[in-house]
Amino acid sequence: MRILFVAARFHTNQVPFVKALQEAGHEVLFDVLFRGGSEDHSLLVPTVVRPSLLSRLRMRLRRPVNVAAYHADHSFPSFLPYLRRLRRLRPDVVVVRDPNRPFARRAALAARLLGRRIVIYTQGEVHARSTRKKDLMREGLIRSLGATWFSPVRGEPSLPRVHERVNYLPFAADQDRPVKEVWFVDDRVRILAIGKFVPRKNHLLLLEAFDVLRRDHAVDLTIVGELSHADHHAHHALVMDEIALRELHDEVTVRTNVPFTDVHALYVQHDLFVLASRDEP
Repeated sequence: MRILFVAARFHTNQVPFVKALQEAGHEVLFDVLFRGGSEDHSLLVPTVVRPSLLSRLRMRLRRPVNVAAYHADHSFPSFLPYLRRLRRLRPDVVVVRDPNRPFARRAALAARLLGRRIVIYTQGEVHARSTRKKDLMREGLIRSLGATWFSPVRGEPSLPRVHERVNYLPFAADQDRPVKEVWFVDDRVRILAIGKFVPRKNHLLLLEAFDVLRRDHAVDLTIVGELSHADHHAHHALVMDEIALRELHDEVTVRTNVPFTDVHALYVQHDLFVLASRDEP
C-alpha cells in the first residue's frame, strides 16, 4: 500500500512507525508544514507543503515568537491545490496527525472526497474518562470521515476506551542496539536530558535542580536540544545565560541538533535520563 502521513513535521518519534511500515513492504510518504533541525531523513524526506496565501499573510501580521508552533496550530495549504496533490499521489491510506489542526482537517476532507481510507493519529489517552462534548466530537469525526483512530498514550487501563474505534498503538524503538554495560564511570552520575529549546521543556528548572544536586553529589548533565527556529535560539540563549550565572560550565554540556542516529549512543553513555518538561503525552 501507499501510505501518506500528514503532520506539522516529521517528528523523530514517528521514525519507528515509518520503518515498520517500510519493512512490511509499504510505500510511505510524508507531507509537512516545516522541517526541524533534529529530524532523521534516512528513511524518507518529507515534502514541505506551501502554506496558503492567507496563512502567510496571518503569519506576517501576527509575527509569532514561536514560528513552528504557530505553523502547526494555524497554517494550512490552499485546498484545491492540495486536493489535486492527493489525487496525483493516489495514496491508499492517509494518516492525519491531530484533526483539530487546520492542515489535518483539510487533508482529511480531501482524502474523504477522493474516497481514501483515513486514519486519525493523536496523543490523547485511549482509556480515560470522557465528556459528552468530547464524545460527540469524536463520534462526529469518525463517522464523517469513516476513520479509524490510534494513539500511543494508553491512559488508565481500568477505564473504558473513549471510543470503540480508538486504539492503542505504543511508540516503538529498535531493540538490536548496544546496551549499557558500564555505569558511574569515575564514580560520577551522568545525567541526560533531551528536548528542543522551548519553555515547555523546563530547562531552567532542570538547571536549578541540578545546581542544588551538584553541591552534595558528583554529577554531570548533558542537555541535548533542537535549534531550528528563532524561538529555539531565544530559549537556548536563556539556558546558556543560566549556566553562566550558576557557574555550571564544568558540569553541564549543551549539544544542539544531534542526529537521530547518534542519540542512542548518548543514552548508553549516561546513567540517568531526566524528562523535566510539562504537557508530555
